[in-house]
Amino acid sequence: MLLTAAGTSGAIGANGNFDATWLTDQIVLVNGLMIEGATDSGQALYSVDLLGAPVARQIVTGIGSSSGSVAIAGDSVLVGGLDGSFVGHVYVVSRGAIEAAAAGGAAVVVGSGDEVLVGGNPLPSAFDVVGDLLVTSRYDAGFALEALEAYPITAGPTIGTPSDLTTGSTFTAAYAAAADGILLRFAEGLLLVE
Repeated sequence: MLLTAAGTSGAIGANGNFDATWLTDQIVLVNGLMIEGATDSGQALYSVDLLGAPVARQIVTGIGSSSGSVAIAGDSVLVGGLDGSFVGHVYVVSRGAIEAAAAGGAAVVVGSGDEVLVGGNPLPSAFDVVGDLLVTSRYDAGFALEALEAYPITAGPTIGTPSDLTTGSTFTAAYAAAADGILLRFAEGLLLVE
């Protein structure tokens, strides 16, 4: 993981890193196998506090044997992981619990009571939060992209029944855009949908 601040740059080892997002202006969350400087390792969510010398901590465990995505959804953090059978899981952890663990408190251990979504083989541990939607890719048995699915996120948060945002393999990802728009990625660039 490359870091830049105040005109200088550096690197922190992040083996097995799958995804990262900012918790605050100075703390980044990394879903992966390890972060250089953390006292614990293994598949987990890590925080890296970049104020001064970087401080890395393992803050969420129990997400599975392979990493997935991480995203902020209101007052919650959604954390994805794959279990040993390559079934995707998405867990919800309160932002307060994440902040406490990042500040040096005990790591949060997630389990089935924290799951908001259990997917097929091998996704939806990989997702993006776009507005009030959790967007995943749906693949067929041969691992060909069939659609981008959108799950509504409601208070709690809870994850609702999915609907197809796109079908076929033309669009491969969705990103948040200004004013509640969605950017759909395809081979030639991005399409803005409002």
